Amino acid sequence: MTVSVAIMTHPMREDHARFTRDKIMRDDARNSKVEVVVDRHLEGVWANARKCWLSYDPDAVAHVVIQDDVLVCRDFISGVELVVDTLHEGAVFSLFSTALECASAKKRGENWFTRTVGLRGVALGMPTNLIEGWLEWTDRNVESWLKHDDCRLAMFCREMGIRVYLPVVSMVEHEGSIRSVARSPRLKHEVRAGEFVGEERGCLDFDWSCVREEVVHKKLVEPAIHETARIHKLGDKSKERV
Repeated sequence: MTVSVAIMTHPMREDHARFTRDKIMRDDARNSKVEVVVDRHLEGVWANARKCWLSYDPDAVAHVVIQDDVLVCRDFISGVELVVDTLHEGAVFSLFSTALECASAKKRGENWFTRTVGLRGVALGMPTNLIEGWLEWTDRNVESWLKHDDCRLAMFCREMGIRVYLPVVSMVEHEGSIRSVARSPRLKHEVRAGEFVGEERGCLDFDWSCVREEVVHKKLVEPAIHETARIHKLGDKSKERV
């Protein structure tokens, strides 16, 4: 099994993104594809996010897109491979959750929980055979002003009935001292992980296997073309993120 990774960044944050890439690659014995995707022409958040998703390795089972303002744990690639194996190859997943989001699952002694709304784009992954179908769906069904790929993915998963898995223990941490160029000035606090593996700890030291609900989607259902009014309604629910 192989996975590929894209790190989404702006020219102002390229150095840190390459530092993150080098750290991921140092721990990876399989020489997986880990690419830094820089918005050199300042085309905007969604244009660059789209390039990140399209940079997947066609030989990989899953592809992960992470932001440039994160810290990653050791053995990141091996950890993602273990996640894909645990959740099965058809799962869409996040590698990050906040304390509030994961509290109930943590009390139940579970390592994963599922949801269809409120995704955070800190680190998201999906099967490579789902990517182009999702992008085709979002290109024809979502208004161009919606710039965040996590909102677009959440809308797609909700429409397709796909649940997204989130971890109780996060493999990445949103580094508050590294200000993202895409971060909204309206946010009054930093978004931090409820529990982070740690920069010096490895993903393989954790048990990722306890999943309460298995909702596995192994292949893409051909999406229907939605009426314009309905798509505007979907977009309106995400305007707060723009």
